[in-house]
Amino acid sequence: MSFILRFKALFITLSILLVVEVVLRLLPLRYIMGAGVFLTEHHRLLAESAEPAFDYVILGDSRSLSLMGHAPTVTEPYSIFNFSLPAMGPRYYKFFIEKYFLNRKHLPAAVIFAGDPALFMDTWNYAYHDKNFVYSESPDESLIRYLWNRFYRRIKGLLAGDRRYMPSGPDRDDPMLWDAFSHRYLHMFSAGELAQQMTGAERIFIVSQAVPLFSYLYKYREGIEQYTLGLRPELFQTVQKADYCASCAGVLRMECHPQIPRIQDNRLIELGLRQRYGQINLADRLKPELRLQFLTVRDANIAKHRERLESVRPALINARRLADAVTARGVKIVFVSVPMIEDYAGARYLKEYAEQMEALKKEYGGMMEFLHFPEPFYPKELFVEQVHYECPGSERLNADFYRDVVPQILRFAPYSSDPDREKVRGFPAGNLRDL
Repeated sequence: MSFILRFKALFITLSILLVVEVVLRLLPLRYIMGAGVFLTEHHRLLAESAEPAFDYVILGDSRSLSLMGHAPTVTEPYSIFNFSLPAMGPRYYKFFIEKYFLNRKHLPAAVIFAGDPALFMDTWNYAYHDKNFVYSESPDESLIRYLWNRFYRRIKGLLAGDRRYMPSGPDRDDPMLWDAFSHRYLHMFSAGELAQQMTGAERIFIVSQAVPLFSYLYKYREGIEQYTLGLRPELFQTVQKADYCASCAGVLRMECHPQIPRIQDNRLIELGLRQRYGQINLADRLKPELRLQFLTVRDANIAKHRERLESVRPALINARRLADAVTARGVKIVFVSVPMIEDYAGARYLKEYAEQMEALKKEYGGMMEFLHFPEPFYPKELFVEQVHYECPGSERLNADFYRDVVPQILRFAPYSSDPDREKVRGFPAGNLRDL
């Protein structure tokens, strides 16, 4: 007792922090965060739920996020949900689908990977703690091997005057990449899950990044700061937009992009995800001035990416890991690339990728399919820059997808007609509920 009295101020402070942490855990704090964090947490919570049991699940990146999901209807009673996430890289797909399978009584008929083929470039298979392989040799190397390389190469670099192996050398990783997109991993997986996914020095790095997020005060600090220290009346006002803002013509108008409070914006995102079963066309959220900036550098970025497609080689290690995780549960997998800009047609990388995918397909027998859109390349005018679809591009994408691609998927992996599944294959009708 005397010890507590001696450090009374410390115990009071810790008690207050504990109460704050308990209260924060009772609040849906994802709504006060930015759209990227909200989307990640929405998909995590939905993946960890037991229902709905979607018939088909789409995985991919920011471009495949433009694919419309499918709600069950009387004439087409199957469901498709799009779990695509921007800027996550290819390594997480295996772990995400395992998370999705974990709590599902009814597994999907097929998992559809619709991401950019460039996700399987050999340069994407890097260690998160050492992107340029300054000290690492592979993402899976042991801690002892990493520490030896770090010691040996630094000594060697010091003696040779090679700054690549110095702590602040010119080829060290730019922390901006991790700082900008780390929330995808850290809000998708717990520290325990990440520790199981990684090995060696990479495990230490990723767990060191994840452990502080045990504190919700830290995890949601950016949103908490905005709604406390930055509290303003307009944060709680409801912004109205005209009905025409939902059209392709509307997304180009300035009045259709007002400053919307985060809570309202995230609830609108959630409503859209429910109505379109996971689809968001990211370019539709761009303000006109930012869209113009992208358009001015589109040609230069297309030329740069074309050069990259001629110099980099595919490495399907993460495609194979995803296929293994899916087929191990008796679920079929479909790889299909959403259309790219026509300037990329004939690129060496895409040819080699298709050849390797066809070879991989044979290894999995009837459990894997590799499909193509009827027109795998679109005019650049349907893209806002070198990656994402303009609104008309998204409309064409979905028309092609449901007219030509989905019928092939349904034949390859027919959905179940189990009466028990029919009750849970889609979202229940009624008001939007908290996921």
